[in-house]
Amino acid sequence: MIENLVCSYEQENIPSAFQPNVSVTECDEVLVDSEALRRLRVYLNFVFNNKTFDEQGIEDAVSIFIKARTPASSILCDGLCDILCATYDIDHAALFPLFKFISKVGCLF
Repeated sequence: MIENLVCSYEQENIPSAFQPNVSVTECDEVLVDSEALRRLRVYLNFVFNNKTFDEQGIEDAVSIFIKARTPASSILCDGLCDILCATYDIDHAALFPLFKFISKVGCLF
């Protein structure tokens, strides 16, 4: 799922939850340069724009987080904050996979 979205959403930015004037894409130099992290940003952006969650994408995101915890944490914080701030647009049933994802990530700490 994540791999399929890379081409179509490559130019999109996820606004930073903690630094409103800095996009995640602009922070790329600070984060570890990784194709997996780029795919994670693309997936979170897809979720934010489309208000939908994909089970396989969530599993992929968890595996990316496990492999690159520190840089992925920054991306996840920004992306999930943006998504949660937009929950008024998201059907409650669609939020269930997100909470499963947060639970899985939370167990990793």
